[in-house]
Amino acid sequence: MRFAIMLSGPAGQASHQHALKFCQAAISAGHQLLCVFFIGDAVKSGATVSPAAAEQLRWQQLASTADVELTLCSGSASHCAIGTEQLADHFALGGLGLWQDAISQADRCLRFGN
Repeated sequence: MRFAIMLSGPAGQASHQHALKFCQAAISAGHQLLCVFFIGDAVKSGATVSPAAAEQLRWQQLASTADVELTLCSGSASHCAIGTEQLADHFALGGLGLWQDAISQADRCLRFGN
């Protein structure tokens, strides 16, 4: 099964931990993650100075081992003053069009956060 994951809300919230555990379990079960899309305050998870550095490291490990795309909403990132030079490894900027492409290819779309 192919999943598209959206994450919202501030980094460090329980919803971020639930999303990460879900993604790890899905990969372990042989499923594919097409995209993990961070929107709203969640984009701060992908900044080089993240409020939740340990969580960021776990996302980076997932991206590295499972070839998962970690995308920060470009509009939200701009609102939070996060540009390409502030992106942590394995994170990229992308617009809602990229999210739309991911959900059109996914079998299931899940949103974690508020």
